[in-house]
Amino acid sequence: MNQEITLTVSENVWLYAKTVASRNKRRIDEVLSDWLEEATNDAEIEKFSDVKIIALANLQLPESQQETLHELLEKNGEGELTALEKKYLDDLMEVYNDALLTKAKAMRVAVERGLIEPLSSE
Repeated sequence: MNQEITLTVSENVWLYAKTVASRNKRRIDEVLSDWLEEATNDAEIEKFSDVKIIALANLQLPESQQETLHELLEKNGEGELTALEKKYLDDLMEVYNDALLTKAKAMRVAVERGLIEPLSSE
């Protein structure tokens, strides 16, 4: 069940949320709600066991999805996507981005726990 609240945010947060909302053709309250939900999910990841954290840190899209994504990106670069393929590419990119974000969060927790070494900048 969702709850409605009134929230006061800094001008900086407001302007950033407004920019993100405009770019994604969404309402500002939806963007802010998503950010709060994401913060909650971050806290949940930190409660996972070491085994689950390592598994998420090694997360990859299935090979079939990686191949499809690659093919659709190539077609998109050539301007040859149908409307249905464009929708599928958008959906697949959302899955990819969510997986990448989850992987990054898990890697951060894994490094904090000493389960893996920090990535080198070399």
